[in-house]
Amino acid sequence: MSATNAIKRNGWLDVVRGLAIVAVILVHTGHTSRSILGASGMVLSNKILGFTDLGASGVELFFFISGWLLASIYGDSSKPLGRAYWLRRIGRIIPLWLLFLGITVFTSQWSFSGRWRDAISAGAGESAFFHNPLMVALLTATFTLWLSPGLWNTVIGGGWSIQAEVGHYLWFPLLRKFSLKNMLRVLAAVNLMTLVLITIAVANSKQGGLFMLATKAWLRLDVFATIGFFIIGLIAYRVWAKTQEGKSIGEAFAALEVDAFTAVAYTLTFMMVPLAYGHELEALGFVVACLAISYGAYKVKWAAKGLATVGKYSYFIYFCHFFVIDLVRYYGKTQVHLVGPEWLMQWVVMIVVFALALFISMALAVPSFKYFEKPIMRLARRFE
Repeated sequence: MSATNAIKRNGWLDVVRGLAIVAVILVHTGHTSRSILGASGMVLSNKILGFTDLGASGVELFFFISGWLLASIYGDSSKPLGRAYWLRRIGRIIPLWLLFLGITVFTSQWSFSGRWRDAISAGAGESAFFHNPLMVALLTATFTLWLSPGLWNTVIGGGWSIQAEVGHYLWFPLLRKFSLKNMLRVLAAVNLMTLVLITIAVANSKQGGLFMLATKAWLRLDVFATIGFFIIGLIAYRVWAKTQEGKSIGEAFAALEVDAFTAVAYTLTFMMVPLAYGHELEALGFVVACLAISYGAYKVKWAAKGLATVGKYSYFIYFCHFFVIDLVRYYGKTQVHLVGPEWLMQWVVMIVVFALALFISMALAVPSFKYFEKPIMRLARRFE
C-alpha cells in the first residue's frame, strides 16, 4: 500500500471515530436531558429519546475501528507480534485509564460525582471484599471490574467497553495464529458455548458457587459479543486492501478463503449472542449506516475536518464527557428551573447538554493529547 493511501485511510478512520464519539455523547445527552427536564416537571419525547438511544452502538463502531486498525498495522502474518504490540497497546490504553481512575477518586468529594462512592459501597447480596477501596483500585488497574456485578460499569464511566476492548487486544495475537476460516470456527464455538452458559445462568439465576460466579462474570464482560465487530473490522480491512491491489469486490471476498458453511455458522452464532447494551442486528445496522455516512462526510472538506478533529481526540473525550455529563445533570436538576413551551425546552436542553459535553471535553483533550498521551506513546515506542 502506498503512503498516500495509508494517509487517506487514517484520515477516514478519524472521521469514523468522530462519528462514533458523537453517537456515544448523543445517547448520554438524551438520558441527561430527560433527567433535567423531569426536575422541572417536563418530559423528553420518546421519539427523541429513541433516536438518541441509537448512539449506544457507537461503542461497537469503535470496536470495528480497532479491528480495521490492527489488521492494517500487523497484516495477515501468523508470526508472533512481539514486544512492540504490547507496548503500543499499553501506552495507548493504560495511562488515560489510570488518569481517570485518579480523577474519579479525587472528585468523589463533590456531590455531582458519585461513581467512587458507589464503587466502595457494597449493594444488597454483594461481597464487601470486592468493594474495599484497595480492591476496587486493583480491579480497575487490571481491567477486571467485570468480576463484580456492582463494579463492572461503576468506577469509570463507560468502563465496560474499555475492559471488552482490552479483551480484544488479548485475543488478537492468539487469533492471528489461525487462518480466517479457522478463526471464525473458533469464535463460533465460543459463541455456542456462551449460549449454553446463558441458558444455565437463566435457569440457575439465584444459585451461587464458583461455576455460576465465573459464568456470570464471563457473560458480564461480553467480549464474546463485542469481538464480532472487531472481526468485522479486520475482515473489512482485508477486503479493502485487496481492492487496492486491483481486485474486484468478489475476488477480494474470495481471497478470504472462507467456506459458506463457516460463514453462515459464525454469522448465526454472532447474531444470537446478546450485547450488554442493545442487540447485534441493530448495532450492525448502525455500524454499516455510520460507515456509509463517513464515506460521504469524508468527501466534504468541512465535515471531514470537523469529524476527524473530534475523532483524533476521541479516547480522552470518551472518558471526559461522562464527568461533564454528571456535572451538567447535577446542576441542571438542582439549580435550573425551566420555563417555556415544553417542546422548545426539550431542544434547548438537548443542544446545551450535547454542546457542553462535547466542547468542554474537546478543550481538555487537546492539551492532554499534546502533553500527556503523545509523550507516553513516544516513550513506549522507544522500548520496542
